[in-house]
Amino acid sequence: MLSASLALVAAAGLLGLVLILLHGLRKWTTAARLGLFHAVLGAGGTALLIAALAASPARGAAAGAGGFGRAASWFLLFAFLAGLSIWRARRRGRAETLLLIGIHATLAVFGIVFLATYVAAP
Repeated sequence: MLSASLALVAAAGLLGLVLILLHGLRKWTTAARLGLFHAVLGAGGTALLIAALAASPARGAAAGAGGFGRAASWFLLFAFLAGLSIWRARRRGRAETLLLIGIHATLAVFGIVFLATYVAAP
């Protein structure tokens, strides 16, 4: 389940790159449709990670990465909340949400890196 979670959040991250390119090109309608898919992938990957952490024994302690799974889940959860705030700002008509996008992307990248390290740890 951890590998599937990593695959989902990595796919969401790649789709996020496409979204920021569309944001730069001001293709709002296309970005809005892809944004929903991006959110579903990210939320699904985060939910799968939380379920995997609850169901499986701890791992990675020998490599010093024992808490990385929990840290990844927190980073990804906060990235999801930042993504919701981007959506909310868009719905209220604020077009410039670059600060929120930057916070969202930073949290998500940290979460993906922590999760990849946790999955790779023996």
